[in-house]
Amino acid sequence: MTGRRALVVGVLALTGLLAGCSGTPSESELQGAADARPAGLAALEAFPLPELTGWTVAAERTIDACGSNTNDQMFDETHIEGYSCVAVRRTAYELTDADDAGTRDAAAFSALMQIQTAFADLPSAFHPDDVPPESPAFAVNASPPNAGGALLVDGRRVQMTGYLQAAEVADYDILPIWHINERVGSDSGEMRDALMARADGGEFLVITTTLSYFSVQRDD
Repeated sequence: MTGRRALVVGVLALTGLLAGCSGTPSESELQGAADARPAGLAALEAFPLPELTGWTVAAERTIDACGSNTNDQMFDETHIEGYSCVAVRRTAYELTDADDAGTRDAAAFSALMQIQTAFADLPSAFHPDDVPPESPAFAVNASPPNAGGALLVDGRRVQMTGYLQAAEVADYDILPIWHINERVGSDSGEMRDALMARADGGEFLVITTTLSYFSVQRDD
């Protein structure tokens, strides 16, 4: 085989490989996501958060989106693992008594512990092997106050995080990182302006609930 013919054959083979591993969502994936979306959004709406003593809801944002997942940082279509969708609710709480702003960390820690207690009986399917199964699925840290965990609710993965955040960054990273093909189905709008207008002007306790409602893992 001549060098030129070998090059042509190699290009054709590479083209076929790329086509077989294309990251473009398939029609069946898009249809599956569309079919699952109403139930996913309804499940998020029904997913409760407890009333947090000492805090009131200042703003809330809901968003849902789908995208292609990759298995590394190559960001190209030859590394697609699948297609998945999430519905997200981000709730920003304001300390009820602004005069107690100096105790904001302690109040935030107490609120996060209330959430941990509320979900203590829900199983987690996402503990690492070296973490005892009886460990809380929603783990809380005191300094600085923050929390996170993943629960399995009615067969759906629900991930929750909680942090104290300034209004300027309250909308950051609301969606999981997908490398390509992101499709935002709906978005109620950023919270930043509403939070910036609040009289307190301090940090807000931001709780993000992310519910996975569709996921396809690719074998190719």
